[in-house]
Amino acid sequence: MHPVKDDLGLRTPGVYSISCEYSQVYIEQTGSSIETRIKEYHQHIWLGQPDKLAVAIHRFNHSHLIKFKETWISTVPGYTV
Repeated sequence: MHPVKDDLGLRTPGVYSISCEYSQVYIEQTGSSIETRIKEYHQHIWLGQPDKLAVAIHRFNHSHLIKFKETWISTVPGYTV
């Protein structure tokens, strides 16, 4: 995996990871764009719907800051979760 330095990597589906302020990491694969999935996380956190997505659940259960800007995407061909 490598850090996303531009939006191009976020506009594709794939495997990605998001960490929180305490270095815990959430890894997921999405068929929609990674950018869309991150927007969904923001929306569920903002609306107070932690039961919708695992990152939102983590945010509400532990009050950890989620580092969305440090999203990493997989560069390994054929890698799936």
